[in-house]
Amino acid sequence: MAIQIKSFNQFLGQLIRKIKADTPINDINDGSAYFSLLEAVAANDFENNTAILNVLELLNIDALRNNDLDAKAGDFGLERRTAVQASGFIEIGDSNITKRSTSLFPIKPVPIIGSMQLFVNDASGWETTGELYIARGQDNRFEGPISYTNIVDNGTFFTIELASALQKDHLLSESIIDGQGTTDRQV
Repeated sequence: MAIQIKSFNQFLGQLIRKIKADTPINDINDGSAYFSLLEAVAANDFENNTAILNVLELLNIDALRNNDLDAKAGDFGLERRTAVQASGFIEIGDSNITKRSTSLFPIKPVPIIGSMQLFVNDASGWETTGELYIARGQDNRFEGPISYTNIVDNGTFFTIELASALQKDHLLSESIIDGQGTTDRQV
């Protein structure tokens, strides 16, 4: 069954037409007692129509929100789970990119604050210029992205020349990761 929604003016017009057609009353002008009575009846009918629509909306689960949705779910023996903070680890990967990393060359001095060069074991697959990360995963020493301007193959080790000085001291055990051309990846 389709629900027909009427406005206040539609209710009032319908009442006026009915009174004129079926009764001898002819004083239905603005300000008359009969007109005021018909306005009150039309307002009541409109409010009833609105109340019925509100009740019907409470039956429509697609239109329910917040407490009304909780109450409707309770009718089916369901209740909303309380929100909890997420915990644990996730892994986000990109199969188009293979991680390229290297380690510091142990015979050369480790990089300290102000260093403009990194001496690494192998940077043979890296681009000549780009960006890198040092000590990723170690909050107190992590740096990056750091731009580098050149890579020199010294035979037994490689020298990476940095575009800016390091801001932290680093350990021999820290890894150097190639940024591979972009710092932001869409997830």
